[in-house]
Amino acid sequence: MRKQRNPTIIYRPGMSLAAVEQEFIRMILRYCNRNKSKAAEMLGINRQTLYNKIKKYNIS
Repeated sequence: MRKQRNPTIIYRPGMSLAAVEQEFIRMILRYCNRNKSKAAEMLGINRQTLYNKIKKYNIS
């Protein structure tokens, strides 16, 4: 079984809070292999909130 690496977010000075949130959501979705239920759980939000943020940030 292959061990997964811990996700790492890259913060650049001057990034807005929205940009950090968007990047964090993308990172968690990749870490969870796009499993939205698992990603929402890791983020501490419900699935509908995650779907709303995916739509808001146009995350595909």
